[in-house]
Amino acid sequence: MALENEDVKTKKEFIIKENYTTSKKLLNDLLVARREKNYVFRGISRKVEYNPIIQRYFMNGKTHDLVKYECQMLYDFYQKWNQKSFISSENILELIANAQHYGIPTRLVDWTRDPFVALYFAINNNASPENDYYSLVYTTLDEHTVLDTLFMALTWEDLTKSPDILNNYQRFLQTIGDRGNLKKIVNKRNKDLASINVKSGSHYNNNGLIFYNAPLSNDRILAQKGLFSIPTSLEKGQAAEEIITNTKITKIKLTKDDRNELLEYLENMNYSREYLFPDLQNLCRYIVDKTIKLIEN
Repeated sequence: MALENEDVKTKKEFIIKENYTTSKKLLNDLLVARREKNYVFRGISRKVEYNPIIQRYFMNGKTHDLVKYECQMLYDFYQKWNQKSFISSENILELIANAQHYGIPTRLVDWTRDPFVALYFAINNNASPENDYYSLVYTTLDEHTVLDTLFMALTWEDLTKSPDILNNYQRFLQTIGDRGNLKKIVNKRNKDLASINVKSGSHYNNNGLIFYNAPLSNDRILAQKGLFSIPTSLEKGQAAEEIITNTKITKIKLTKDDRNELLEYLENMNYSREYLFPDLQNLCRYIVDKTIKLIEN
């Protein structure tokens, strides 16, 4: 979607349409959309995917809500992970972003700046999507609050006085739940940075979602051009409702042959498990999956 200009003569139509039934038109529009500044995307094949994965972790044929175990899982990850991998061990958001990308279910919701990454995740996960269509959810970051670090919520003095990283996380969650306080923190930090000629990538918006623009601290975030939204509440249905009411949705209806052809096209463009999950475990899975497809065909 392109931003609407108040000048009628230069007003643009939405780049991405509300519905697609052919992959050719979709791909052409996504090529244009990828050049738009500050747009982010999320691919969905089932309505449940609007929820953070911590509320819908699927294992052994069952869906599990693990919200009550959130801190324990993060604590275990923090204890066992090599902390040298992080720029700052106090940055709990970076810790959570890494945990999410390596399989720990968290409250963070994955987004990407690349619409083709989102399209891959939408059509690859389920051959038969819910309601017979895949969804591409998108929005511009200009309409939302964007944070780039935990320090948006805590001063350096706060951090040094409280070395407990999970305690800091709880305080951060309290901060993002208070929009008035969050606005003050974002504006003060941006002002402090401006005083030393540093332009911040963070900004505050009264409405919309809260995004965390994570450092490119692991290969997966880098390959997927990833960032995350942070729900202000994990009460039933609220996280999903935040996304639905603050974004636009494109519906993509494909035949089985169209889907297979589109996946092949994306793979040729390096949008595949091999490319998006660049580690040895997933390289092996990619090879096995590719072999199975050859057998089935």
